Amino acid sequence: MQQDLQGMVNRGAELAAKLHQSESELAMVSERRDQLERQVSNARQTLQENGLSLQSPKTNIPEVDGVVTAVSDNLVEVSIGSDDGLQKGHELEVFRADQYLGRLKVVSVTPDRAVVRILKDYARGIVQRGDRVATRLKLDS
Repeated sequence: MQQDLQGMVNRGAELAAKLHQSESELAMVSERRDQLERQVSNARQTLQENGLSLQSPKTNIPEVDGVVTAVSDNLVEVSIGSDDGLQKGHELEVFRADQYLGRLKVVSVTPDRAVVRILKDYARGIVQRGDRVATRLKLDS
């Protein structure tokens, strides 16, 4: 009987130690969850402050086209904007008739206009007012 009692005491001590360990692990996991929730909240705020969404601009590009309305140095204003689905970070191709002029990256957007930056690595000509822009080039078959 004494041996049974000692066994129960030992078992109780083991269970208490496991409970304490589990409570410690739960506290660490809860703290980590809270930390991650704060990081996600900060990331969402940063996205919102920069006019971005959780959807990647690269995977959510609308098929739109427009016209260059103004050019100043390496910045270009185009006639399409957020009403057309354009977002900061999207890229446009710029061309004149059959001549490819380069690629542009959206730096700011209003409902009916966008300001884009000329990507020097893709520049193939001088962009002018009246040139065409599109998110996708249409190739004749």
